[in-house]
Amino acid sequence: MNRRLRGGISAAVCALALAGCGGGGGDSTGNPASQAQNNIQPAKVAAPKIADVGITPASALRPGTKVSFIVSGVFPSATTYVWDFGDSTPSSNGVSVAHTYSKVGTFGVKVTATDASGQTSVETRSVAIVQNQPPIISGAVSVGQGSTGVIALGQGSSGAVNIGQVEAIGPTVTIVVNATDPQGDSLTYKWLIDGVTYGQATANNTLSYTFATGAAHVLTVTVTNEYGGQTSQDFRVTLVSPVSPVSPLEPGGYALWKASYTAQTVGRIRVAANKTAWALPINKPQVLKSTDNGRSWQELTLPKDDNGKGGNGFIDIAFADDKNIWVVGCGQQKYFETENGAVIQFDYAATMHSSDGGNSWENVRLAGFPDERCMRAVQFVGQNGWVVNELGIVANTIDGGKTWKFQADTNMKALRMQFIDARNGWIIGADRNGSKMQIARTTDGGATWATSQPQGADVNSYASVFFVDAKTGYASGSLWSRAPYPVLKSIDGGATWNALAVPKNTFITDLAFTTPTYGYALDMFGDVYGTKDGGLNWAKIGVASLGANVALTSFALGDNTALLGTSASIGGGGALWLTPL
Repeated sequence: MNRRLRGGISAAVCALALAGCGGGGGDSTGNPASQAQNNIQPAKVAAPKIADVGITPASALRPGTKVSFIVSGVFPSATTYVWDFGDSTPSSNGVSVAHTYSKVGTFGVKVTATDASGQTSVETRSVAIVQNQPPIISGAVSVGQGSTGVIALGQGSSGAVNIGQVEAIGPTVTIVVNATDPQGDSLTYKWLIDGVTYGQATANNTLSYTFATGAAHVLTVTVTNEYGGQTSQDFRVTLVSPVSPVSPLEPGGYALWKASYTAQTVGRIRVAANKTAWALPINKPQVLKSTDNGRSWQELTLPKDDNGKGGNGFIDIAFADDKNIWVVGCGQQKYFETENGAVIQFDYAATMHSSDGGNSWENVRLAGFPDERCMRAVQFVGQNGWVVNELGIVANTIDGGKTWKFQADTNMKALRMQFIDARNGWIIGADRNGSKMQIARTTDGGATWATSQPQGADVNSYASVFFVDAKTGYASGSLWSRAPYPVLKSIDGGATWNALAVPKNTFITDLAFTTPTYGYALDMFGDVYGTKDGGLNWAKIGVASLGANVALTSFALGDNTALLGTSASIGGGGALWLTPL
């Protein structure tokens, strides 16, 4: 071996030996402190840690929504952030970013935080982009001289809404639109007057417009949300000359019927002792309430099937007092889970009760009634109440409806019922095995009933009964093969009846009297007749016909002798009507 190389290796080995064994220690000067300082390792940098990912807005995101993201946590200096939005678009960088999604779907968002040494923290979130829904126009208020007040449209209503007639030419008509957005978006309103744009789209939901010409006009509102969803509604208004007020029952004593509710067909209408009017839609489980003599109506929806949405409407309504309201109709099938399995109730919501003036409702089962039969009528006189089903079976309560019991079987097909006090009552209907008109009477509060067919009139279509007192009453019906169709009158409590001809070949669908001699008869095509002499003579009292597609079915006396009526067919919809004095 080369002597020079061998000498070098020996020196190196010696140096390593000295360092390894500690002999001599220290540096070249032999300082131990200097040697310890050389052994200290640099501190390790903490890894980034993502604590949260903020998303604004947090919900109701639609295509075109600008979504903001921000990451929070513990991050060393020089940390970088990369965002993947889950929709195949390029990634973005930054602690806070914004992104706009162009389509509906659920997208996974991933953010990766990386420090200078390559350590990472990853967090994911889910973002749901949903379809934009258009606004809903739920109603409107028409304010103007002679206009009709509240117009309840109902969700999904279509076509033009007739807001009625406004007196005189040149008034200012104000319409306040009630609209909401299902997803909480802000709304703007834009108007057309007879097809011509009026003003700009604004956030103001009120239009005030002064007409310079008479006749009919169309006001169209288009409601738009911030993502472009739109809903439009037409409102028709007709300007007429002022109607001079005259005494009731005189020619021209009432103005034309005015529509105050047009969302759906409406059947029975009644007025409570406190002058609150109630009406029942035919095809929806609702009651309609008016506290201003029929000019505006509030919808109160009742649960009537497993979904709380379906089911037909109710048939009759009555009031034990201002708070306790009762409605009856045809029951719906409903499933209930019990410890022994599912139970099917076939008469759910045939009878329902509210103890808070109609705000909430409970189902009431009346023992002794066949499940599959409809309840036809309900009546209260104070705490005494009666319910009759379509077979003429009567139940009674004497404590305002807290308890009910089977009372009697009238052995007839029942339609309507009236009690004027706790003892005297009547039910109109037909023979259970035929179609001949029958009227049942009780004088002992419903315990027993005397049923008879009215003599002196060949009638097989029964409609209405109205007694003013225990002796004097009126009933209506028809025989479709013969005219004119009479109104029947009894002066002995319903034991016997006489026919009173109404001067028109039509069908009288309802009757209302204020005294034994002063009363009204409703024609199914829109006319109202008045009598001052107990039905011997009738006069049309200025309520014009509304057309052949109208079927007026029920009316009641409102405050100040206003007549409130219902329609079952107004151009495919329904209406409540008011005859203002």
